[in-house]
Amino acid sequence: MNIKLHIGSIIHSNDRYFYKSDGIPKSREAVVVYVNERGELALVKLTTSKNPKYKLISNYNGKSKAITETLYIKDNDGQPIKISNAKQINNINKFIKSSFPDISEKSVEEIIDLVVNDAKYGQRNISRLEQIKKRK
Repeated sequence: MNIKLHIGSIIHSNDRYFYKSDGIPKSREAVVVYVNERGELALVKLTTSKNPKYKLISNYNGKSKAITETLYIKDNDGQPIKISNAKQINNINKFIKSSFPDISEKSVEEIIDLVVNDAKYGQRNISRLEQIKKRK
């Protein structure tokens, strides 16, 4: 079984599997904003939080309607993020395809614009995006 991902695909995981996580076992959706030739992903977490620091995504009808400010390219072990073919999240299968609807390409462009222009995290996100684009 080979799962095809594209920019705008929604991934299901757990907060503890994202790089430098605090170990909280909260279920989490994330949107794919980049996929390189090796199948490594750049993700932005989605949230249901109404915290004003999170930005709402326009034209998305999924459960989580806002994005966090950080772009993720590594898992909690410091390895590139890759999708698992499994149906369940665990220590081996950290990121799986979600049943939530994909996000439009226009919304993904909006998300990328928001995270790279973020006053606090923008430069770090640009650097991460450049890193994953260089890995072929």
